[in-house]
Amino acid sequence: MTNMFRIAIRSARLDKTVFQEIGENPASVLYGVGIVILVGIALSFTLTGGPITNLNSPPKFDELVNRLLSMWLTIMTLLVGWMLWSSIAYILAGKFLQGNGGFRSTVRSIGISYSPGFLLILTPMPVVGDPVSIIALLWILIASVVAIHEIHNLDWLGSIMSTVTGWIIALIILPTVVIGAQPM
Repeated sequence: MTNMFRIAIRSARLDKTVFQEIGENPASVLYGVGIVILVGIALSFTLTGGPITNLNSPPKFDELVNRLLSMWLTIMTLLVGWMLWSSIAYILAGKFLQGNGGFRSTVRSIGISYSPGFLLILTPMPVVGDPVSIIALLWILIASVVAIHEIHNLDWLGSIMSTVTGWIIALIILPTVVIGAQPM
């Protein structure tokens, strides 16, 4: 677990070597899964209004079930978005632009690129919430561009072109359609 957090911090700092290490280590896919799940938990706290704060009375069963279902739906949406984004990035970078990276290394590197998404837990805070969420989403995009640049050995323009489309679908459109459609 400690190693996953070190990798997440290095990814958020845009350390190019971490993407190369992740791309070469097949077992590191678990780090990507863990990071995406933790970001999903952070995002679900945002959508449900944060953790349960009224400790004077136990939470109602319906409220607890709704929160758990919302968390599950958020995590599943992010996992599906991650695979969709990785597939799009691989097709564009690896096949269309003739990049060197494989599909699995693309999946692993984009998974750890989600690490700035931990900031999404701050979204419910008044005044700073919206700017922080925008910064987090853009930071994820930048980290993934660096990851694709390193994994596929593309130029920066090719890395941007092969990453932005998947980012829009995975982190903007898919969560808005799936998570935004549910009653809160």
